Amino acid sequence: IISFFIFIIITDWAIAAIGVSVTGIGMHTRMGEVLTPILLYPLLSPVLISAIQIMDEMLKGNNYINYSIWLMIIINFSIIFSIVGYLTFETITDE
Repeated sequence: IISFFIFIIITDWAIAAIGVSVTGIGMHTRMGEVLTPILLYPLLSPVLISAIQIMDEMLKGNNYINYSIWLMIIINFSIIFSIVGYLTFETITDE
């Protein structure tokens, strides 16, 4: 049950990091309302696919080794988009 909560936290972190980065990029454009979903959904699809695969393996009662690659995909997206958001924060918030 602990692994389930860790999985939920990491997945939420990935979704939030991607969402904040993409929204920050689209905030300064004229068509930000259109650009945000166009960029967001393709970037979120690997995270959502990985989350579904992990849940499937967890519900089947399989070991960590069966879904470790999917968890690594989510962790990589979390780290990469958190770093991108951190590095581009000053540029995005300038007006």
